[in-house]
Amino acid sequence: MRYITAAFWCALFGEVLGYLVGQMTGVTFNPGVTALVTIIVGEAALILVPALSDSAEAEKADNQA
Repeated sequence: MRYITAAFWCALFGEVLGYLVGQMTGVTFNPGVTALVTIIVGEAALILVPALSDSAEAEKADNQA
């Protein structure tokens, strides 16, 4: 369930950010691509950040022992 919630919020914030950046730079805003890219990046961060943190903690514990 947390992946669905994260995808929703990533898409929502990505749309807002994409619209603002598109207006400031004069680029055509494409909501479909913007939502897809932000969902992929958000889900990757949701999976990779805890995995990297766990491996760093395990390495830190090995060095202290």
